[in-house]
Amino acid sequence: MTLKISQIKSNLKAAQRPKAPNGLTEPYLCDIMPTPRDVTFQENLRCVSLLLTLLVLLCTTSLHAATPTSRPATTAKKTQTPSKKQTKRVWFRGWVYQKGRRRPIDGAGVFIRELRRGVYTDEKGFFSIKLPKGTYSLIIKPMGFLTLKQKLVIKQDTKRSFYVLPDPKNPFQSVVKEKREQQAPEQLKIQRDEIRNMPGALGGDPIRALQNLPGIATNRGLSGSLRIRGASPADTGFYLDGHRIPLLYHFNGGPSLINDRFIQGIDFFPGGAPVSFGRMTSGLVSVNSRDLDATRWRGELYVDLIHAGFFLEIPITKQFSIALSARRSYVDAFIPLITTDALTAYYWDYQLKLSYKLRDHQFSLFVFGSEDFVDYKGQLDGEEVPFLDDDPLSLTIRFLRAILRHRFIKGPITWTTSIATGFDFTSTEEPNRSYSLTGFPIEYRSELRIQPHKIIRIDVGAEGGWQRQQYSFRFPVNEFAGFPKPSFQPINYEGDGEKDLWTPGFYLNTVLKPFKGFRFNAGIRADYYYFQEIPQWGFDPRVSFQWRFLKKWTLLGSVGIFHRPPDIIEWSKELGNPQLGLQGATQYTVGAKYQPFKKLNVRLIFYYNDMFDRISGSGKVVEVDGKLTRENYNNQGIGRGIGMELLVRLRNWNGLSSWVSYTLSRSERGTISNGLNRLYGYDQTHILNVVAQYKFGWGWSASLRFRLVSGRPTTPVIGASYDADTDRYRPIYGETDSERYPTFHQLDLRIDKKWTFNTWVLGVYLEVMNVYYSQITERYRYQFDYKKRFPQPGLPTLPSFGLRGEF
Repeated sequence: MTLKISQIKSNLKAAQRPKAPNGLTEPYLCDIMPTPRDVTFQENLRCVSLLLTLLVLLCTTSLHAATPTSRPATTAKKTQTPSKKQTKRVWFRGWVYQKGRRRPIDGAGVFIRELRRGVYTDEKGFFSIKLPKGTYSLIIKPMGFLTLKQKLVIKQDTKRSFYVLPDPKNPFQSVVKEKREQQAPEQLKIQRDEIRNMPGALGGDPIRALQNLPGIATNRGLSGSLRIRGASPADTGFYLDGHRIPLLYHFNGGPSLINDRFIQGIDFFPGGAPVSFGRMTSGLVSVNSRDLDATRWRGELYVDLIHAGFFLEIPITKQFSIALSARRSYVDAFIPLITTDALTAYYWDYQLKLSYKLRDHQFSLFVFGSEDFVDYKGQLDGEEVPFLDDDPLSLTIRFLRAILRHRFIKGPITWTTSIATGFDFTSTEEPNRSYSLTGFPIEYRSELRIQPHKIIRIDVGAEGGWQRQQYSFRFPVNEFAGFPKPSFQPINYEGDGEKDLWTPGFYLNTVLKPFKGFRFNAGIRADYYYFQEIPQWGFDPRVSFQWRFLKKWTLLGSVGIFHRPPDIIEWSKELGNPQLGLQGATQYTVGAKYQPFKKLNVRLIFYYNDMFDRISGSGKVVEVDGKLTRENYNNQGIGRGIGMELLVRLRNWNGLSSWVSYTLSRSERGTISNGLNRLYGYDQTHILNVVAQYKFGWGWSASLRFRLVSGRPTTPVIGASYDADTDRYRPIYGETDSERYPTFHQLDLRIDKKWTFNTWVLGVYLEVMNVYYSQITERYRYQFDYKKRFPQPGLPTLPSFGLRGEF
């Protein structure tokens, strides 16, 4: 005796068992519940009938299984075949990535509308879900990204990759940021992911965007250095991964030396730097390279009217990665189109990084370098002569660095150790003079950071090194002051030499956080200098605080002493004074920060920089070891910098980001005997920068930058004398830095369009520098007898069109 499945189903319906939801294949059996007291006799009879039916079915099945002459096994197999509604399940697996970047998205919700079911992706963007065959509506919704909706037809085990676009107007978009603690109240931190779309970066160049911050003077001319709070570039420190580098930019304030794909973030200290940095008397810029990604390939290829380059990052294993980049300019091909001067200029740079990661250890090797070359022959047509300023007619700057670093992190202990080596080369050539300097530095840095409790942290470190510098020079004798009196016919003074300089340093810093919103730093630094068998010590105590005394208001301040050594030439026996001491400065800062709402920050800083023991030129004759000689330099110079800095920063408010920075400053120099009697050559009273960017959506964005800056001081020519021997006029100068170049203003515009494909991004941009061609006077040219002068304008309107592809 057999019983059909349809008969059992009819009995189940009679028992009023709910049906299984559509799409699910689990067997739903009747639950036998106790009979309520008010159940009718007929209902009880139905349940008894159902039980008897099941009992008969079980007995019959057992008898047939025990009888050898029963139905063949094939017949029994047919009775176990599932119904049409019992559909077989299959696996649906997939990965969710950021569109165009292939970055895995963690925590993305993957939902099946018809089943009312969903899962979340893991850190690799992976998900898996088992479901019946059929057609479904798929919804993927990661936080900070646009929702993706698709129709899916599932017939078998399926694997798919999905790509979602970031929501450009979502303030909660997930961004991976390196946790870098605030080291000083004046520190401005800029993250790499924030930089690429920063207003004013004009091309996503992170270091170039620093020029829009308060306290930084505009960078004009051939050198690629910054001028912070009216100080010279020699007073400023530039660091990459804790080691000093000679410059940050290519000539004329061009692009930075490092591809932005290598940069994690930038720490800018206009003043009040922590004791972990030394040998400078002004501000500093510290660039931090990022850790390489061992999970996926990355690449970039870009080309525009100025330069072309590439970046490539390759994961070799799960622990080992390599990245390389290079760039070369071809501005020399376009120079004849914008000027009639005989000018040749180009630059190129390169970077290579290796990274190896273990559980608590990380090793890296970063090799980078660059070269800049400018050769200006001047314009001798008519009655004009070449530039009168001291800028060289030929300049070559070349450097190389290799930094090997190890970092250990375990619990409250972080220990970072690195060594760096390479070379620096600078050469200038002019008709009557030349100068070259080659340096071979070897530097080290080791810092142990211990945080035994949340309210205290202790940093102990050592950094410094050894440097050998080789130099050669050729100057007319009449350019030296005082003694002996130069002859009427100039005589060239030539020489060369080689010097070694030892600069080990040690520092101790304590960070206290006794209560919420308050932070206090106290540290001391000791630097030892050994040059030409003359030892010297510099001690730099520094303290700072930051107190959030109200919900939206923070008070900050700092005071500290800073020292730096003289330049190698100033310290040499041939051209300088080996008895020179260290130059020093005491920096004072007080200010406040105000945050009315999350997206808007306002910061106001007042500073005073008191400089002492500055190196000053001297024409005195002194006796050294029983011989009369020129003193050349002494430590009788003084100086001061005083000013106010304002920064208003708006971040991503409905697609709009903006910075407004204003600096009011005065930089003066003098001597102990004469007092502060003149402006410094890098003084710029007013510096206003307004930068903004708006994202329209659909890959379109526009940015602008407007600058209004006071002209730098200059020394005027008040007359000329005729030199019969050389048949030319020689200028007679007025009071040093007693005039200024005209105030200049400039507007730059940029429009970007990006097409985002699944695995790569194509970007096109149009950038116009100095839109309305404002005449920026860089220097003056003079008539042959110096009776008339002509302004030498800066760069004209420069449109630039470029392409960038990245993945």
